[in-house]
Amino acid sequence: MYVCMHVCVYMKMAASLPSTKDPLQQREKLYLLAVGYFRNGDYSRSRDLVDRCLTVCVCPSVLFMFVCVLFRIWLL
Repeated sequence: MYVCMHVCVYMKMAASLPSTKDPLQQREKLYLLAVGYFRNGDYSRSRDLVDRCLTVCVCPSVLFMFVCVLFRIWLL
């Protein structure tokens, strides 16, 4: 049930991305989705979202997430 709730939240957030016009809100949604996929072990999807997030706006937390994702992919 816990995982199901997270999947529903991810789906709602992903569905709301196209309607988000503010770059900071878009970056926040992309970042949170990337963190969610990272925690679920889907590192390639997380990396795609982090890459998209970096094209919107660069910030320290996104750069740290990018390094974490690359490190996890490298370890696999």
